[in-house]
Amino acid sequence: MPKSSKKKKEKNVDFSKARLKLGKGKQVANNATDTSFKARSIAVPHQTIGQTKDISKPTTRRNLTLDDLLVQLKHYNPGTRKDAILGLRELLEAHPALVHSSLTPIIQTCARIISDEDVEVRKTLLTFFDWFLHAAPLHQIRPHTPLLILFITSAQTNIFPAIRIDAVRFLDLLLELTPELIVQNWKEHASTGNRVLEGYLGLLNAGSSYWIGHKDDGPTPSASSVTLSPNSKLIVVSSLASFLQNAISPLVSQDEATIPTWFMTSMFPTHAEYLGFCSLTNSLHLQNPVAEVEWSERLCDSQTEFLGQFNTTCFAVDGNPGFSLTELGEVGQAINALSGSGEDHSLSNSTSNSESTPRTLNPIIVSIWLDVAPMLFGVARGTTLPEVEAQLALSVTRIAGCLYGAIFRETELPTDIASTAFDDLSAFLSYMSPYLPAVAETSDIQSEDFTRDLSFQYCELTSLAFSASHGDKRKVVKSSKAKHINALVTQMDRVAEFVVKALDGQVCLKSVANPLGYPLTTSAYKSLLPTIWTLLTYQNVTDSKSLSSTIRLSCIQHALRISSRSGIKAAATQFIGILVLLQSQRGGSIATTSELMEHEIQGYREWYQHLPKVLWEIGGADPMLTEIISRLILRISQRRIAMFETTTIAAVCSRMTPYFSVTRSQKGELLGPFTKLKEWPRIRRLVLDAAAVLISEGEPSVTDTMRRAVGHATKATGDIQYWSTLI
Repeated sequence: MPKSSKKKKEKNVDFSKARLKLGKGKQVANNATDTSFKARSIAVPHQTIGQTKDISKPTTRRNLTLDDLLVQLKHYNPGTRKDAILGLRELLEAHPALVHSSLTPIIQTCARIISDEDVEVRKTLLTFFDWFLHAAPLHQIRPHTPLLILFITSAQTNIFPAIRIDAVRFLDLLLELTPELIVQNWKEHASTGNRVLEGYLGLLNAGSSYWIGHKDDGPTPSASSVTLSPNSKLIVVSSLASFLQNAISPLVSQDEATIPTWFMTSMFPTHAEYLGFCSLTNSLHLQNPVAEVEWSERLCDSQTEFLGQFNTTCFAVDGNPGFSLTELGEVGQAINALSGSGEDHSLSNSTSNSESTPRTLNPIIVSIWLDVAPMLFGVARGTTLPEVEAQLALSVTRIAGCLYGAIFRETELPTDIASTAFDDLSAFLSYMSPYLPAVAETSDIQSEDFTRDLSFQYCELTSLAFSASHGDKRKVVKSSKAKHINALVTQMDRVAEFVVKALDGQVCLKSVANPLGYPLTTSAYKSLLPTIWTLLTYQNVTDSKSLSSTIRLSCIQHALRISSRSGIKAAATQFIGILVLLQSQRGGSIATTSELMEHEIQGYREWYQHLPKVLWEIGGADPMLTEIISRLILRISQRRIAMFETTTIAAVCSRMTPYFSVTRSQKGELLGPFTKLKEWPRIRRLVLDAAAVLISEGEPSVTDTMRRAVGHATKATGDIQYWSTLI
């Protein structure tokens, strides 16, 4: 019995209730944690009660200095970080001097929150950077660009898709300011430009491991696939188009002047000869008048302001703007290029490793086009054009133009790569051809602009594929599918008809909103030049001679028809001048004078006689156009183009005479528009060079009058000594 009583007490001990005693308080639980602590002092930093502020430092309305704001950018509260960014702009706008003195700490601190998890903080930071990077001098921004790229590329690989999209927005800011630093070495693995490109490909699910130069079997899917909304996809695709355009276009346009001429490289045996021909018509683009001072051993008091102010273009050699100190270190390569003994560093070296990128992006380009095309071209009359889908379509065609243009400009491209690129481009064109080229059928101005721009890009892509399949240096035809070639010929016929209408003013276009049409813009004309050149040069298609004649005559009539003060006049004049100068070029596929039809030759003569009228009408308002026309007259006269006979030269001389001076029976000698070029001494001398060559070739009955007119005008401009050395 005693034993069982003991066990009973042990069993009930866990459920026993302790009795409270008066005055003893509540007992602590057995599982309670002791949180009490002891300390001699507690340090709480940044307490204003224990600090003395420097009242001389600029502050915001909340009495926060620059240092206070930079500290708050690291605060754990998103609202505090956002307010700190707003305070930075408030402080810098009130005290602009801080932009220069505190540029480094501001960029270093703000760059760390590019990948902030709060969307409002990132949005505010983007707005601040858009203002701040434009307010600061560009030469001070450049040294900090690598740091910004480091944090932006890190944000491109963030686990949150929203942060990756915002990283692209930050990239757009830098592409606007310092594009050459963003695209630097974009074809080399682990370079700055390549990391940026991989970020784009990762967002588009194109595979980040398929970088330029790898010989993989195909694109590797991204490990972190992202499904983008149409708006987000537009941000990425448009930014990628800008990136590729900045990465590839400078390699093409570095030797160009007013108009692009890269499509003419096949006319010349070497790249050096191509550059030499371009220098015949290239304008120096003098944006400001250049002061010239005659050399003397002693400096006059009136010439003290000339000390130290030397412009290298004053000493440039006929179209060459001179060399910088960096370029002077490559004199050996320049000599080899001029002599033709060195390697040909042409477009082939710049695009040798870019063939994999079109292969990677081609499925994305096709997919986006197939998604947006039915929505765009199925719009009923009176319906607003879907803006997001329209911009997506324009962006993917820009990407295709950059990538495939870089490939087909390659002079020594392997056959297999050329065939693959041609097949991909032909397939993409087959998806575009049911809709383009076209004219907008709605009365919406935005829809008209979109349809016109997209049609021009379609024409450029078609001409690229056509030149690749019919060029003398290509082997694409032998390895490509016959259906692509046949479809391309049909597409090119439609493009030719569209181009003729555009040059004649029937396409740019007659529409519902503009039944009479309106003229081409300068950018649209330049985008059509590769297509026009393809239609002029490749003559192994049925009835190509009559087609080339029609295109050539349309170009001439277009150059004659547009106003002298139109922005497109310089580009149209230079292009026709290049076609004329190519008549004296040995070899090539351009039609020579003997192959031209009589009405074409007559059109060229009419254009040549039209140039003095343009000089008279523009006066001194357009120095660049004056330089282009004067240089064309000089080069055409020097090369003695066969189509311009003695009567044509005499007509040009007689029409050129009033440009210098006119003799009136009552008022005597009146100075012409030549004297309005007083601020442009180099252009004046170029005009005099052209006049001297014309006088040397013209008939004495006409040239004597022109010589007297030029002499009278040079007395007024102070060029009489230079003119006397010419005649």
